[in-house]
Amino acid sequence: MWQLRVADIPKTLTDPEKVTFHFKPIHVPYPTCKAHCELLCSDKPDSSEYVVPGKEVKTTLRIILSRKFKPTGLRLVVQSQR
Repeated sequence: MWQLRVADIPKTLTDPEKVTFHFKPIHVPYPTCKAHCELLCSDKPDSSEYVVPGKEVKTTLRIILSRKFKPTGLRLVVQSQR
């Protein structure tokens, strides 16, 4: 399993057209994962309206986040129900 600190999520990224995208985590717990969050992306600070960023911003965000994920030392065990 992997974890990511909220402080490691970039607050903003700017695309080649100079549009700035703002990111913030939204706590959306699952029954099996109370810590689950989703990442909101908007083109305005403090907005709750989701905006899909362009390919460059998505790629940059994925690279930044992938470098920050750390293993928790826990293993996920999935059992089938019969």
